[in-house]
Formats: sequence, structure tokens, C-alpha cells
Amino acid sequence: MEANKNPGTASTVLFFGGGPGNSSIATAMSLSGPCRMTPDGKKLMKNEYSWTRQANVVWVDAPGPTGFSVGPVEADLNKFINNMLVFVTQFFQKYPNLNTNVHLVGVSSSALVVTMLGERIVKSPGSKVDLKGVMMYSGVVGPYDIYYGCYKMAKDRKLLPQADSMQGRRRDLRDYHVGSSRESPHQRADGFLNTQAVQKDLGVSKHWEASNDQVFQAFNKYTAYEGIYHTTQLLDSKLKVLVVNGDQDYLTNAVGTTEWLFKLNGIENYGVKLGQVTPVPLKDDRGRAFGKVLALKYANAARLAFLEVTGGSHSLVLNEPVGMQQTLWAVLDSGLWLNMIMTNDGKVCYIDT
Repeated sequence: MEANKNPGTASTVLFFGGGPGNSSIATAMSLSGPCRMTPDGKKLMKNEYSWTRQANVVWVDAPGPTGFSVGPVEADLNKFINNMLVFVTQFFQKYPNLNTNVHLVGVSSSALVVTMLGERIVKSPGSKVDLKGVMMYSGVVGPYDIYYGCYKMAKDRKLLPQADSMQGRRRDLRDYHVGSSRESPHQRADGFLNTQAVQKDLGVSKHWEASNDQVFQAFNKYTAYEGIYHTTQLLDSKLKVLVVNGDQDYLTNAVGTTEWLFKLNGIENYGVKLGQVTPVPLKDDRGRAFGKVLALKYANAARLAFLEVTGGSHSLVLNEPVGMQQTLWAVLDSGLWLNMIMTNDGKVCYIDT
């Protein structure tokens, strides 16, 4: 989807959905695309929170037969990353006008994918992809540290005694089904994207599903893969790296994320130095604070930032559409790393403008 204004000079974002096996088209149709579905799932309406207001965005369905993509499930993670390298390279060869200030965005399990793909791009001999940054939303990158964070959150919030208590009470519960008051937007996308007229306009002829179980079964094991090395390689290559987590997300919690984030050590001791930064509120253009951010530019020109979204769950764009939209723009123009000052004790903090 081209940017609303000046697509020839706008930044380009490649978005990879989570799962593994979740279709990115569902995200485009319900959260971050230029249009989203009406509540009845029959029509489209303008989306004021669209990422395409300032960027060209490509929503990628992968691996294998995810969403509208076709082909077999790749044999392993390495082959999948190689396929994505070929895809990205050939995409920008075909559309060189979009090869400007390119950023990769990965959600949940795809956070690992974009770190590996980003590293593969910058290390690919003769690569002409204008890759500038990688963003990880609710990412599974340091699984062991995230597991520790789950334990710590449960302990600190005294969830374990509550869970034990509920184990006894469940015997008194009858099997009633109460539907959610907030219907999944992916359910509406299923009906819309499988209509004959829509598929004709899109030039596809495949039954669309929000999540591909075959892909999930084949690739879920890779969520235990450690991605710290690949993230360090991105920073050593002078790229921007943004990591975003919600403070209410238990699955990919902020507690565990900072554990692996502060371990990043390459040409610069990225993690330790980021841990010395004073966190500041991040505000949208209405002056509303929606999270706390740590951001630092290093001597080797790399940029690293961590954003903890207040009240954020695993689905950050759903919880905080304005904040995530404007955070994206702040990364694209590097504004997230402005206004840094060094204090007398050697720590980095920010001027709150």
C-alpha cells in the first residue's frame, strides 16, 4: 500500500505477522491499513490510524502458505529466512522507487524473523536494500529471559495464590459459554476476504484463513530460538532497533525483555549503556503519555530504544493505535532519539519537549 503523500520519497515498511502462521492481511484490514472493516464485516471505511499516512507498507504473509501466499511450508527456519531474503531483494529490484529508508517490523514470533532477516540483508554481498531499522513488537527474542519474566510477574503480582484458589473453585462452575463483547476483527476479515468480488479485485483465488495451523505446527518450535546475537549484529551494522512491549503482556513480558535487552554487547556495550538511560514518558501529538521509553544513539551510529506501553497487552496496535502509529513515524525519521543529554554522573537522560 503506497503512502498517502509522496510515495516515491516516503519510507517503506515491511510488516510480518506473528503466530507463526498469522496472516498480516488481517492486521492490514483491521488495525494498521488505510481502510478497515465496518463492524458487520461487509464494507470498508477510512482508518485514521493507518501506517500508510506517512509510509509505504507491505504486509507480508509468510512462511509458506500463510494467508494468501502459496507454496509449501519451508523445511526449517534458515530456509525460510533465505526465501525472505530473495523476496525482499527481488521486490525492491522490481519496485526501486520504494527502496527508501526501509524498516522491518515483526510482531510476536516474527520479531525473531525480522532480526535474522535484517542481519541477512546487511551481510548479503552487494545488497542494495536501503535497510535502516528493525522494530520488534511483543517479540519472542530472548525466550529464556521472557520465561523468567513470567515467573517474576506472577510472583510480584501474587497471581500464583489466586491461581491455586481458582483451581478449587472451578468444580462449582457450570459449562456455560459466554461470548466476548469484543469480537475478533480476524473473524470479520474471514468473511470479507473470502467473498468472490473481493478476491477478484485482489487477484487471488484461495480460501483465506487468519491463521495457518500447518505453519504453526512446523515453526512454533523456533520460538525457543535465542535471537540476542542477531540483534547485536544489527546494531553493529549501525541500524536502528526498536523493542516494544506492553506492561500488561504476560506472554512476551517487558520484565523479561529488558533482561535480554540489557545483555546486548557488540562493538558497543549496548545493553549496559541503555540500562543507564533515564526513562521518560512518550507522548502522542495530543500530549497524552502512552508509555515510557529508553532510547540511545551510540558512538558507532547505532540506535537502540525500548518502549513499555502503559496498559498494553500482546496486541499493542489494538490497545494503542495512536501511540503505535506515531511511534512508527518517530522511528522512521529517527525523532525517537532526539533531545539526548549527558548528565554530570555520566548517565543519559532526555529533555522533555
